Amino acid sequence: DFMPNESENVTTKFKVDVSDLKKNITAANNTIKLLNAEMKNISAGMEKGAETADTLAAKMQKQSQIVDAEKSKLNALKSQLQRLVQAQESGAGVVADLTSKYRQAAEQYGENSAEAKKYLQELNKAETAQDKNAAAIDRLNIQIVNQDTAVKNAAAQLDSYASALSSMNNDAIQAQDSAED
Repeated sequence: DFMPNESENVTTKFKVDVSDLKKNITAANNTIKLLNAEMKNISAGMEKGAETADTLAAKMQKQSQIVDAEKSKLNALKSQLQRLVQAQESGAGVVADLTSKYRQAAEQYGENSAEAKKYLQELNKAETAQDKNAAAIDRLNIQIVNQDTAVKNAAAQLDSYASALSSMNNDAIQAQDSAED
């Protein structure tokens, strides 16, 4: 008996639930927006170069939180990719199985038989789902590279604040030493 089970919907095997990860990404985006606003607020009304050690330390703290949020977003994207790749792998098995069943039904009952047509329809749905997952994987790979860049840029900004603070502290120590001489 080759007839596909009517209650079995093949395409549900290809659906990837990433709603929890999308919530994580949304939360990270909101955190980043808030932290960036708070960062602007730290130096609001200050002239460029008029930063104090306290404002630099405050900026470093916010920037460190931004780096963490950017990393959280990157990890959510990587998890999403992992789930899609797993769905793609199991989907390949479903496509192979349906292809085999379609060929058997076509041989036994003919290509125009109800059995063969049903398998062909399910096979077409499965292949379409595989194509959608493949496209989603391609988009995610690009998002991951872009997000990795955002993490690196945020970390570089943190390093520049740390360097500025270190330089400011060194200048203060040298000023103190020369005042003592």
